[in-house]
Amino acid sequence: MSTSERDLIVGGQAVIEGVMMRTPNAYAIAVRKADGSIVNTAARLPKWSDKVPLLKLPVLRGGAVLLQSMGLGIKALNLILIQIAWWGQ
Repeated sequence: MSTSERDLIVGGQAVIEGVMMRTPNAYAIAVRKADGSIVNTAARLPKWSDKVPLLKLPVLRGGAVLLQSMGLGIKALNLILIQIAWWGQ
């Protein structure tokens, strides 16, 4: 196992009928539909500290990451709500 594989930081959270996984540079959301198929989406995550150097300070960086994680959670829930709306049709 290479050093980069061993040091990979991955976190995640359960969402309704799915999961959201996040690394420092990207995220993925997977949701199971009523028919058993899985819908997924993935994208890169911009580092806010690259645009705002002040966010490299430890406490500010943590707050920015928390806000970004909360935004991703809301995005995951919106994806689920869209899928539920399609199930009802």
